[in-house]
Amino acid sequence: PVAILTGGTAGSLLLMPSQTMYSLAEAGWLLLKPAHSGVFVVVALNTGKRVTTWRFGAGTQPLPLIIAHRGDQSAAPENTLAAFRKALAAGADGVELDVRLTLDGQLVVFHDRRLDRTSNGSGLVNEHTLAEVKSLDVGAWFSPKFRREIAPTLDEVFETLPSDFLVNVEMKVMIKGMKLIAQRVAETILRHQRLSSTMVAS
Repeated sequence: PVAILTGGTAGSLLLMPSQTMYSLAEAGWLLLKPAHSGVFVVVALNTGKRVTTWRFGAGTQPLPLIIAHRGDQSAAPENTLAAFRKALAAGADGVELDVRLTLDGQLVVFHDRRLDRTSNGSGLVNEHTLAEVKSLDVGAWFSPKFRREIAPTLDEVFETLPSDFLVNVEMKVMIKGMKLIAQRVAETILRHQRLSSTMVAS
């Protein structure tokens, strides 16, 4: 699948790999029932080449892009290398991820302000050093087979995924830390020469 036409929240285009699949028509339309969800998603199939840059004009793509929100969340714990690899393998055009600053000013891929929901730690992410955050298990809450999965850095994500695989980096920060996180993200993108395949949002 390369385009989600409906589904997600607020019109967002999210990859949601299915547990149940139904044929809608011979013309390549499918109805997917995502895991752990009662929402059905209409998907158009396309065998075309994957888009490898964010530099395209409005209306120039024949179909919307599939951007896997925090990776393939139905198959692996969110915002982990496992989730990003599975999104790539499933045929997504790219992934969306969240970065936060740690206590020592390093970038870590983590959605929530607090560690509690998706790790075996507790407290605020920005009150822990990168080493402390990376010592936590961020996979066992999802499934025992992901035990010992660790929160990646943005560097590690870029090193894991193809350089032309689209990445949407969302900076999670209060106003006070905006300048530093923007600087760190920009430095990381430049270091990996990913100007065309990375988009930054906040």
